[in-house]
Amino acid sequence: MECQWKKQNNANEQYYPPHILGIFPLAAMINHSCCGNAVRTYANGVMAVHASQLITIGSEVVWSYIPPTKGFMERRRVLKRNHRFLCKCERCMLESTELSRDILPINYKNVLQRCSRWNEMIVDVNLIEDLTRQQISSTFLNLQETVLGSSSLSTATTRHLRVGFTNLHFNYFNILLSRGSPSIDKIVYDSILNSATHLHFAFCGSNNASTEHVSLLHLCYDISNILMRRSTSKSNTEVNRKRIKFYTEAIKKLHMIRYGCLGSDIEAVRACLVHTRTVLRSPNGYTKIKHNFL
Repeated sequence: MECQWKKQNNANEQYYPPHILGIFPLAAMINHSCCGNAVRTYANGVMAVHASQLITIGSEVVWSYIPPTKGFMERRRVLKRNHRFLCKCERCMLESTELSRDILPINYKNVLQRCSRWNEMIVDVNLIEDLTRQQISSTFLNLQETVLGSSSLSTATTRHLRVGFTNLHFNYFNILLSRGSPSIDKIVYDSILNSATHLHFAFCGSNNASTEHVSLLHLCYDISNILMRRSTSKSNTEVNRKRIKFYTEAIKKLHMIRYGCLGSDIEAVRACLVHTRTVLRSPNGYTKIKHNFL
C-alpha cells in the first residue's frame, strides 16, 4: 500500500511526499538484529527484501531497525526509546559481555568515551578549527592503537566496535582528504585505504550492505584510481591495478546484495541507484551531509 498526499489547493490531485512512505504488513513482521542477515530497499513504491548473507534453513530473517554504525550504548538507547525493547542480538550480547565496565581496562574506557564524542555525527570538516581536527585525528589513531589493535578483545567484538565507530572513521578520512588531491601524498592515501579496507571487512562480518558500506567502497575505489594515475613504476601500477579490480568487484557484489536483481526495468534500477549517482560519485560527495546518506 502506497501513501500519497492530497494537495491543499486541489483535494483531487495527489502527489508523493519527498520521503519513502508505505505500509508493508509482511515486512513489518521481520524482527530486529544489530547484525541482520537481510536488507530492504525501495523501487517505484515496492519494498524489496533479500538476504545480505547466507541464511540457513530454519534460521530467522532479521534486519536492523536502526543504522548499524551506532555504538553499543547508543543502539540500546535508540531501540529502547523508539521501539520499546532491549536488544539481545548476537552483536549486543557479545559487546555487552566484553565491554563490561567491570572487565574493561580503564584506558580502554577512556578511549571509547572520547571516541563516542566524535562519533555522534559526520562533521563538516571545512567549518571546524585546526584544534578540533587534531583532536579528531588523535582520537581515531588512539582507537586504532589502544582498542582495535589490541588482542584483549575477540575478533568479532573488534569487528563490531569498528563498525560502531564508522562516523569517527569518516570524520578522520574527511580531515585527511580536505586538502584536496594534489596536496595529498601517497602515504596519506595508503593510510586511508588501509583503515577503510579494515572497516570494509568489518562491515562484511557485522552488518553488510548499509549505505555507509557502499559509500566506503566508492571512497576506496576513487583513491585507488588516484594512486593508479600517480604510479611511477611498473610494480606500483600493478599493485594499484589489483586494488581497482578488487574494489570494483566488491562494489558490484555489494550493490547486488543491497538492491538485488531488478531485471530489465531500467527505471527501477535508476531509482535504486540514485544516491550512488548523485552523491557518492559526485565531487566531494563524501562530505555532502545535507543529503543524509552518510
